[in-house]
Amino acid sequence: MSEANAGPLKLSDGQSFEMAPAAPTPIVSGGWITVYPEETVMVEARVEGARLVALKAVSELRAPERTLVFQLKQEATLAEGTGMVLKVESPFAGVIKYRLAMMLPSGDAKLVATSACPLHQGKPVFESWPQPIYQILATDFRVVEAGSKAAQICD
Repeated sequence: MSEANAGPLKLSDGQSFEMAPAAPTPIVSGGWITVYPEETVMVEARVEGARLVALKAVSELRAPERTLVFQLKQEATLAEGTGMVLKVESPFAGVIKYRLAMMLPSGDAKLVATSACPLHQGKPVFESWPQPIYQILATDFRVVEAGSKAAQICD
């Protein structure tokens, strides 16, 4: 867990973008997990019914069997250095689906929905985008049947 400070990000016009929130930003709030570039965010949770609940940001990996790990980075090899990669790891048995939204450095602070691939226990998932992103938000974590169509598709 680190202090929120998105940037500097390389933009497609060669400029850079840096964003530092005016006040500390909670990592987990109202079921949303916030990840900024160059952060590793760890969130403990538990399965209740078909949902992940009791999301709690932690600063170190004390309970790997119940901790989701998110890493967002700008990747030098994507889109001339402006692309982004999100790595997500899940320790939970079964298949976890979730929703992602992102904020772009366009200045309007609008959330843009983006696809998310299912999480399988112990297998990292890599999401990538060709543009800089200064914030990723993840929410709606739910367990789906391993043999279902939902467990096979990114949406």
